[in-house]
Amino acid sequence: MSIILRKGSVGPLVKLLKQRLIAEGATLPLTNTFDAATHDAVVAFQSTHKKGTGEPLEVDGVVGKDTWIALGGLPQLPPEHANFRGFMIMSLAYYEAARRVREVGGHEKGPDVEKYQKVTSGHHEVWCASFVSWCYFSCGVGLIDGNGSKSVAALKKWAVDHGHWRPRTAGYTPPSGAVVIFKFSHTGIVVEGGAAEDRTVEGNTWSGEAGAQQNGDGVYLRSRNHGIIDGYIVVPEIVL
Repeated sequence: MSIILRKGSVGPLVKLLKQRLIAEGATLPLTNTFDAATHDAVVAFQSTHKKGTGEPLEVDGVVGKDTWIALGGLPQLPPEHANFRGFMIMSLAYYEAARRVREVGGHEKGPDVEKYQKVTSGHHEVWCASFVSWCYFSCGVGLIDGNGSKSVAALKKWAVDHGHWRPRTAGYTPPSGAVVIFKFSHTGIVVEGGAAEDRTVEGNTWSGEAGAQQNGDGVYLRSRNHGIIDGYIVVPEIVL
């Protein structure tokens, strides 16, 4: 999956996009925000360039694989390191695991679970995304509309749409505090990225490998192989 940018995207890859558009003749301020002027420059570029197959590019103002290739090739992500806010989010998640948060009074219930769910509009059947949203909300970083989401799919779609998605690729190390999205509809917070696995904190999971990993009884510190990771959400607020 390639990096997709569109109007509203922010971050270093937007700046890279603008550099390439400027080299093609566009006049743009070299910022990291995909604004209306950037959208218009992308549309102008797409209307006069073709895919590698010879077909015209789709003129939609969205920078996906074909437009990246026409602009000189797919982007390489620069190294991303957590800033103080990223470490705050990671530390809060770690603290919740360290104090052994568990469901109380039945499945998907308990004061801590309800605390996480309150951020994402009340009780629902799974709470891994609510846990992630609560960690971010508590550290002053809003996901999606400011409160995050109870849906893993919604978090990923928002990240893809706004340029915050980082697919799990060889050589990429996520920053501490990033949101990790798994291939089995589950999410958590990155504690530390590694060469073959990541240390994570996840809500609504189990301590071991038995059971449905996306529907457990508490918050746990885990080690997760890269083979089960879909990708990461990295918002500009958490990196240097």
